[in-house]
Amino acid sequence: MNFEVWGLPATINTEQPEKPFADSSSSSPEYSLPGKSDVKIIRVYAQSNQVAAGSPAVIYGNVANRGNLADAYEAILTINGKMEATRSGTIPGNVAIPLEFTVYRDVPGTYQVDLNGQKTFFTIVENNSTGPGTNNRLLALILWGILVIAVITALLIVITRRRKSYY
Repeated sequence: MNFEVWGLPATINTEQPEKPFADSSSSSPEYSLPGKSDVKIIRVYAQSNQVAAGSPAVIYGNVANRGNLADAYEAILTINGKMEATRSGTIPGNVAIPLEFTVYRDVPGTYQVDLNGQKTFFTIVENNSTGPGTNNRLLALILWGILVIAVITALLIVITRRRKSYY
């Protein structure tokens, strides 16, 4: 479980936002700060902490406004200290909305993720698959080898029997 402490709330909000988002993952924070905005990035994590090289690594986070007033936000994603992507917009009061970033890496290693001070990581591992159809090609090669050996064996048996029948 994950609990966050934001201090003592000024009031407890029991009203729904005027225009709720169509996205069912949007939610209203439980506490509200009247006459203010309080925008923060919360709950940052990477889906699948271990990803094959060249495959997508997805980083999720939420931007929440626990105040009553709408406010602008800017989410800056950095990986290993280098800026990767940004998202910005306006968030109404008493709402949390999801953020999603998809990144690709080809070099194996652990990558440190920072989204406005919230940190997580993901690890890239070597991609061991050698492409589609490789197993089928290997199986075909083995079967051809068995067939060649069987034909050679059959020919040797036939030649040996013919020689014995002449003597």
